[in-house]
Amino acid sequence: MKFGLFFLNFINSTIVQEQSIARMQEITEYVDKLNFEQILVYENHFSGNGVVGAPLTVSGFLLGLTEKIKIGSLNHVITTHHPVRIAEEACLLDQLSEGRFILGFSDCEKKMKCISLIALINTNSNSLNSVMKLLTML
Repeated sequence: MKFGLFFLNFINSTIVQEQSIARMQEITEYVDKLNFEQILVYENHFSGNGVVGAPLTVSGFLLGLTEKIKIGSLNHVITTHHPVRIAEEACLLDQLSEGRFILGFSDCEKKMKCISLIALINTNSNSLNSVMKLLTML
């Protein structure tokens, strides 16, 4: 049996951002020693539901702390970024970690939040389908 986990990194009145990130780092180092299969980081913006706005950056940091465990993004909101840039960064992380990076992505859950993240959202077509098509061509 294989085990993995993902971080939501909630913050509230008793847990601040620094504590949540420190806890994520501590747990990651611990489960790497326990031979867990993977850790996935959850992307979230502008809420107490998570403190990770840049899952590739956090994944790279956690990969640098560990030796065996696979680490990646659970739901990198790929439609708010240029897909080629994400593909290049994901490939680089995978190479630097010797195959331990996992890219998981999704569409933006709440369009109003996405509008505040980027200046242009393709509203004339399904952005997620366009991005997925482009990534498969690379």
